[in-house]
Amino acid sequence: MKIDYLANHPDWIGTIALWIQNEWGSVFHDITKESASADFRNELHHDRLPLAYVALEKAEPVGVVSLRSSDMGRSELTPWLSALYVLPDHRRKGIGRALVNAVIQKTKQLGVGTLYLGTMDKQNYFAHQGWVTYEQSRFRGHMVTVMRKKLG
Repeated sequence: MKIDYLANHPDWIGTIALWIQNEWGSVFHDITKESASADFRNELHHDRLPLAYVALEKAEPVGVVSLRSSDMGRSELTPWLSALYVLPDHRRKGIGRALVNAVIQKTKQLGVGTLYLGTMDKQNYFAHQGWVTYEQSRFRGHMVTVMRKKLG
C-alpha cells in the first residue's frame, strides 16, 4: 500500500468522488459526484491547503482523505481532516490510520499545532488515535462530534 498526493493521480478523481457521494450523499443531499469532484480538483496541491491524499494498492485507489482549511462552515477552527474514506473490502488493514497519519505529518510540516475533524459515528475510531471531543454540533440537521488533536 502506498499513500500519495491525489495531485499525482488526478485521473482517479471521478472514482473517488463517487465513493464520497455514495457514502455521504444520502445524509448530506448536496454531496453529488460533481460537487465532490470539484472539491477534489481544488485539492490537487502538494504544499498548501487544500490538499488530498490517496491510498493505492497495485496502482488502484482504495482510500482517500483531505486536509482543508475549514469544514462544516467553521472557519475559526483550522485546519480540518476531512473526507476520510476507505473501500469496505480494504478496511481494518491500517489504511485509514495511514491516511490520517499522512494528514497529521503534513499539518506538522505546515507548522500547525491543532487539527480538527467532524464525525457522526466514528468517535471511538478517532479517540483510539488520540483525538478528543471538542464539541457536539448540529450540522445540516445532523449531530456531529467535532474532534481535535493537538500535534506535539
